[in-house]
Amino acid sequence: MCKGPSKHKKFKCDFEDCPYSCTRSDHLTVHKRTHTGEKPFKCDFEGCDHACTTSGDLTRHKRTHTGEKPFKCDFEDCPYSCTSSGNLTKHTLTHTGEKPFKCDFEGCDFACARSSSLTRHIRGCHSATGNARKKKQEVRIEIALLKAGYRLWVGSRDILPPMGHYMREKRVDFRCNGTNMDCKWANIDFIVGVKGGVVFLEVDENQHKDYMISCETRRMTTVHESCMLDPAQPLAQMPLVFFRYNPHAFRVDGNLVRISKVNREKKLV
Repeated sequence: MCKGPSKHKKFKCDFEDCPYSCTRSDHLTVHKRTHTGEKPFKCDFEGCDHACTTSGDLTRHKRTHTGEKPFKCDFEDCPYSCTSSGNLTKHTLTHTGEKPFKCDFEGCDFACARSSSLTRHIRGCHSATGNARKKKQEVRIEIALLKAGYRLWVGSRDILPPMGHYMREKRVDFRCNGTNMDCKWANIDFIVGVKGGVVFLEVDENQHKDYMISCETRRMTTVHESCMLDPAQPLAQMPLVFFRYNPHAFRVDGNLVRISKVNREKKLV
């Protein structure tokens, strides 16, 4: 049902330059606390100085003391329970596989179960700062390839680079194989010609921890299929290997592992 135009939001914030308006006076009261810093709801557990802006927030906080978890997952054999309905909704998505938060940048098929993950993705991959950071890591890889004797392929971009050469940012079109992917193409960071085949080298910042493995696998499969179906790409008889390189620190079984970039780049080459 349509909520109606914004003119029905008759309760307006009177703090300078604040455009907030709403339909209920109690919502306006809570909003104004973001300006004043007022937190009238205080925890009465001994030794706890927590205070918050709404009674609902206080109720949820008190559950950290009592251990109460009234919101329980109703999927069969799942013991999960939590302190808030919002957390239960997020958990339910792990059963359904639903990923309602989708990136709307052209050519990007990223989707996730949490809005916070989508925000991190956009900041890391599509913002000016994120793009600059990504390019900086890719430049390091290009320098490592050049030092190892590889050369930038300056021939036609419609064919794969021969042995000893590499190509930057190769776009692979998905339309030729009738895929139902949300995006129409993928951008490969590096394509490197090696003995007997080619390597599709992707620079995966921060271990790509916000990406589902199933999505990454599907993307690689679609890229491979599209290359094989493209008559300009001789991949039907040429081995193709994907190499996913993480330039940052990473975790193995939850334990942080740090290896210098210089040593990792040597191993990569």
